[in-house]
Formats: sequence, C-alpha cells, structure tokens
Amino acid sequence: GMYLFFGFLFALVVALFAVQNSSIVSVRFLAWGMETSLVLVIIGSAALGALSAAVLGLPRTLRLRARLRECEASLRRAEEEARERAVPASATLQSEGVVGHGPTREA
Repeated sequence: GMYLFFGFLFALVVALFAVQNSSIVSVRFLAWGMETSLVLVIIGSAALGALSAAVLGLPRTLRLRARLRECEASLRRAEEEARERAVPASATLQSEGVVGHGPTREA
C-alpha cells in the first residue's frame, strides 16, 4: 500500500527531473564510452539502483517469508492443541455437580 504509493511518487519525481534535463551527454565507463541523452542516463541509473536494491534485499525477504511460514505453522499447531484440550463449560460444570442434576428432596 504505502510502499507502492511512495514508489510511484519517487518514479514521478525521477521522470520529471529526467525530462527537464534532456541534453546530450558523453558517458564513459572504463574503456567504454558513448553519447546519449541525459534522460536515459538518469532513468537507467534509477532503474539499476532499484534493481540492485531488490537483488540485495532478496535473501532477507526470502528468510523472512520462511520464518513467517514457520510461525504460522507453529500457531496452527498450538491452536489445534488448545482445541483438543478444551473442555466445554457445561461438561466441566456437570462433572463438578453444578448442573445436570435436578433438585434433590430428602423426605
């Protein structure tokens, strides 16, 4: 919900910044170089940054999902055990002689 909203907001800001800076620039990396639009450099850099963050965060996300599945399974087992141990209130009261027996009259 909220992450999606801020993700779209960030993408909008990057797109507006890129469109306002659309000149041709020379890009060099090690022995590689090219002339391209600054818009492509900005959007490409933002996309590579987002992809890097997602890839680096993937192991943690997978660990957390596995832990969540373990906790949910443990909770289900605990709930099943609690239901098996639960005794209806009327059965408890009957065993204690509180209900289920009519009034007794001694003559």
